[in-house]
Amino acid sequence: GEGGALSVICTGGHLCKGSLSLTATSFADCSGFGDGGAVYVRGSPHVSISDSSFEDCSAIGRGGAVFVEHGFYGQSTASVSNSSFHRCSTLPFSSSIYRPRYGGGLALVTNGRAAVLGSSFTQCYAEEDGGGLMITDYATTSGSRDQIVAGAQVLSSAIAPDIVLGSSRFYNCSTGISGGCFAAYTPRNLTIVDTDFIFGSAGLIAGGLHVRRLSGFFELVRSSFQNNTAANRVGAFYYEPNNWDFYSLGGGKRAVVRDTSFTGNVGLVD
Repeated sequence: GEGGALSVICTGGHLCKGSLSLTATSFADCSGFGDGGAVYVRGSPHVSISDSSFEDCSAIGRGGAVFVEHGFYGQSTASVSNSSFHRCSTLPFSSSIYRPRYGGGLALVTNGRAAVLGSSFTQCYAEEDGGGLMITDYATTSGSRDQIVAGAQVLSSAIAPDIVLGSSRFYNCSTGISGGCFAAYTPRNLTIVDTDFIFGSAGLIAGGLHVRRLSGFFELVRSSFQNNTAANRVGAFYYEPNNWDFYSLGGGKRAVVRDTSFTGNVGLVD
């Protein structure tokens, strides 16, 4: 079922007030026939994972090691810090019933704030998007316009970022479709800082990073893309803003890429 080692579910909607905290915890060789190979969390508004490790975990669904889905109510938070995801994956499923299989290490579906800091994703694989990490919101999964966030090191920006990925490392992660290392779909604002994307690969687009339908601002700062490949387009980084929401933040969007290096990345077909 959901969550090979741990499953936490709150079905009370806006009445869910509790939190889940995992500290200095190790998960190895866990598997789930569904979402979350090791840990499955749904409905809990506050989730924190720190100083923990996930190794050789797999799921026939979303989140090879960890799957977190916040409810529609309030400002939820998710924090992942100083943790490692090694050889975690989402697996193929031979059935006529479709199951999404994204986020080889970690999958977050959220309408609140989150943090992914000081963490590593190594040799993780997703059948679909986000070989190491996938973050999405209800606009992608359920049709809502609630916002998504994954982050946690706020830069000196005029607009506080909703999503920040900081001081993290992706190495040799891969995906069958897009975002070999990291895929972020439908976030409001996204900041990536001090993060390395190395030897990522994608069966279709963006071996390193795929940002799709962005509605807010985007910052990529002090990061590196090294030797990432994609079988179709853009070896390192593919950015798709959401033109429908161009003026949604009162002044339109902006994209900033600075102090970032691109070395040896290859898009095999253009």
